[in-house]
Amino acid sequence: MSEASSSIKQASKWTVGAHIVVQLLKFCSNLVLTRILAQDAFGLIAVANVIMYGFALLSDTGVFQILITSKRAEDPVFRGTAWSVQIIRGGLIGAVAILAAALMHVSATYIPGLLNGTYADERLPMILAVLGLSPLIQGFKPTKYVFALRDLKIKEVTVAALLAQVMGSVVTITLSFLYENVWALAIGAIAASIFDVLLCHLMLPGPRDHFVLDRTSLSDMLHVSKWIMLTSATGFFVSGGDRLILAGLLDSPSLGQYAIAFMLVSVAIGLQEKLMGSVAFPALSAAARIDAPSLAVAYQKFQRMTDGLVCFGAAFGAAAGQSLVHLLYGGKYAETTWMFCLLSAGMVSTRFQPAEQCYISCGKAHYTVLKNLLVIGALYVAIQVGYQMDGLRGAVWGVVIGQFASWPVAIYFLRQQGIAVLASSVFALPAALAGLIVGLGVDRLLSMMPRLV
Repeated sequence: MSEASSSIKQASKWTVGAHIVVQLLKFCSNLVLTRILAQDAFGLIAVANVIMYGFALLSDTGVFQILITSKRAEDPVFRGTAWSVQIIRGGLIGAVAILAAALMHVSATYIPGLLNGTYADERLPMILAVLGLSPLIQGFKPTKYVFALRDLKIKEVTVAALLAQVMGSVVTITLSFLYENVWALAIGAIAASIFDVLLCHLMLPGPRDHFVLDRTSLSDMLHVSKWIMLTSATGFFVSGGDRLILAGLLDSPSLGQYAIAFMLVSVAIGLQEKLMGSVAFPALSAAARIDAPSLAVAYQKFQRMTDGLVCFGAAFGAAAGQSLVHLLYGGKYAETTWMFCLLSAGMVSTRFQPAEQCYISCGKAHYTVLKNLLVIGALYVAIQVGYQMDGLRGAVWGVVIGQFASWPVAIYFLRQQGIAVLASSVFALPAALAGLIVGLGVDRLLSMMPRLV
C-alpha cells in the first residue's frame, strides 16, 4: 500500500469515527431537547440557522479551498492575508445579520402580512441578531486548521471538534433545563463556536496567524475566489432552499417537525460531506495534479465508498424510518415519521458528491454553478407544485425530487473526463438491497417491541 493510500485510509477511519461520535452526541442532545422544548423552538432555530448559513455562503471567499490548493500556502504573508480576509468577512456577516433582523422587525411591526409562516414569528429577528455573533467568532479560526486537513492530520482536528461538541451540548442542555425556550438553542450555538475556535488555537500544531493585508496575495485570492463565491452562493440555495421555501409556507411547529426529520437524515449526509471535504477533496486535488488516469482511479475509490454509505443509508432509512422515529420521539412528532422516510430515500440524489468535488479539483467550478442553478430551479418548482397538489406531504416530495436535477451535470462531467459512470457505480445496487433488507428486518423487530414489552 502506497503512503498516499495509507494516509487516505487512516484519515477516512478518523473522519468516519469522529463523525459517528459527533452525530451520536448531537442525537442524544436532540432527544433530550425535544423532551424539554416545544416544537416551534426547532422551527425557529432552523430558519435562523439557514439564514445565517446563507449569509456565510453568499460571502464565501474560498479561503479554505485556496489554502489547500495554492502553491503559496506556506508563505506567511499569504497565509496571514487569508486569515485576515476571513476575520473581516466574519464581521461583515455579523453586521448583515443584525441589519436583516432589524428589517424583519420593522416589516413585522409596520407592514402586517408582508411576512408569512415562520418568518412572521416576532421572536425570529432577535434570534437572528444574536446568531450574528457566530460568524464573527468563527472568523478567528486559525489557518492551521486548514493545513491539518490538507495534510490529512485528521486525528488532531477530530479531537478538538469532539471536545467542542461536548462542551457546546452541555451548555445547550443546561440552558434548556433552566429556561425551556428557544434561547437555549441560540446561546448554545454561540458557545459551541467559541469552544471550537479556542480549541483549534490551543490544540492544533502550527504557527500563529497574524493580521496582514497584502495586495499581491489579495489579487491571487480574488482570481480563484470569484468562481468559489459564485459556487457557494448558488450552493446555499441548493442546501438550504428547502427550509427557506418551507418557512414561508409552514408555521413554526410544522417546520419544527421537518427540522427534526432533516436533522436525522443529516447524520448520514453529514458523514458523506465530512468525508468529501476532509478526505476526498484533498486526495482528488492531489490526483488531478498528476494526470487524468490518477484522477480516474481516485474517483472510483471515493464513488464506491459514497455508494456504500448513501445507497445503504437511503434504503435503510426508507424501510425502517417510521418505526425508528416513533420509537425515539413517540406520537408528539407523528409528522416527522413519514418525512424522515421520504428524505431518507432522497439521499440517493447525493451519490455523485465525489464528481462534484472533482469540479473544483480540476479547475472547473462552473460545473458546480450550473448544477446548483438546475437544482435551485427544480427545488422551487417542485416544492411549490407539490404544496399546491398535496400540502405539506407534496412539498416534501418536491424537496426530494428537486435534488435529482444535479445528476445530468455530474454524468456529463464524468464522461468528459473519460471516467466510466457505470463501472464506478457497481456498489450502488448491492448497497441499496442490503440497506433495504436490514431496514425491513429492523422495522419488523421494532414493530414487535410493544408486544414484547
